[in-house]
Amino acid sequence: GGAVASFSLSGTERQIWEAIGPYPMHIDALSRLCGLDMPEVTAGLCQLELKGAVKQEPGKLFVRISDPVNND
Repeated sequence: GGAVASFSLSGTERQIWEAIGPYPMHIDALSRLCGLDMPEVTAGLCQLELKGAVKQEPGKLFVRISDPVNND
């Protein structure tokens, strides 16, 4: 079964979060992979950053920083 996030994610946020996976992903690759346009991806990533689910690295790379179950 799939892991369930303890932080609540919208459909788009979950789609982006799952696409990032365990390694850094470039924002353009996320857009292509998710089939979303850049404003949607940017907004989703912004929300994920605010929730502490991902962080941005230099070069518009995004990486997961929280496991789906977050007990902090």
